[in-house]
Amino acid sequence: EKIAEMKPHAKTIVIGLEVAESTKEISDCFIQEAKENGLEIINETNNEADNASGSQKVFEPLLTKYPEVEAVFNYNDESAMGVSAALLAAGKTIATAENPEGVIVTGSNGDKDAIEAVEEGRLSWTWDPDNLASGFAAVKAANEAVEGGKKPADLIVESILVDGETVSEYTPAEDREYTLEDIPVKAAKGEVKLAK
Repeated sequence: EKIAEMKPHAKTIVIGLEVAESTKEISDCFIQEAKENGLEIINETNNEADNASGSQKVFEPLLTKYPEVEAVFNYNDESAMGVSAALLAAGKTIATAENPEGVIVTGSNGDKDAIEAVEEGRLSWTWDPDNLASGFAAVKAANEAVEGGKKPADLIVESILVDGETVSEYTPAEDREYTLEDIPVKAAKGEVKLAK
């Protein structure tokens, strides 16, 4: 949705990793949603090295083949950093909230290097899955199951979007102060609430 808002029908390349089911699911989910939002998937490929330099090597020939690319979805921040490096080396601009011209480059994980890249305009955005909150939610669910003897309520931890507009408000995981009584979650019905 966010890519489609910035660049409707964007010509999009997907950098994934199919060796693990979890990373394959991330790319598959993105592709399905991208098509539903009118994006044009022009290439799907894998970063089998699973690091920034591997992603850069994979993406450089794709940039030559698809110079019209408008967005690149990456299954993780390492891959996004490699794509960003390739684009910048080729004299391209990275699209940001403040400057939507250029190529949108997205990552996921909220890595420290990615947060810094967002601040510097070398990455459009990253999604922090808030693993700390997920850990607290898992412990809370386990406690409820043991103490209550029944299936606990479904709790969905909401990812944190870190882009040029939100990066100044970003709190690193080590500075977040969650408790079992105060976890940012999305209820199964989609309503954002605090689990009590």
